[in-house]
Amino acid sequence: MTKKDADAAIDQMAVATVFSGPMAQAVAAGEACAKACIEMQDEMVRFTKARLQADVDAQKAFAACGTIAEVADAQRTWFTAASRDYLEEAGKLIQMVGRLTQHNLARWQIPADGKPWE
Repeated sequence: MTKKDADAAIDQMAVATVFSGPMAQAVAAGEACAKACIEMQDEMVRFTKARLQADVDAQKAFAACGTIAEVADAQRTWFTAASRDYLEEAGKLIQMVGRLTQHNLARWQIPADGKPWE
């Protein structure tokens, strides 16, 4: 084993010692939070893209209307779809936050044997 290999092994042991117990829990919770934030961000980008496309389609439908009644019908269709989409998206994001919360709370619960983080 070279000195470089020995130094690397010592560094790994030091990191393992520092990141044990409560610190390991905090690091794991932080990683889970970062992953969940990325997942939520991806979902919000997907939703925004879909809603923008739906809004463009609605504008085309409005432009094709020949009467006030047709405009009102197109507007009702757009509003109903937009309301449904936003409600569904809010539900998805709430579920994502709920999963993250449950996941991280479970990490911090003290086991039944009373010996936390061993």
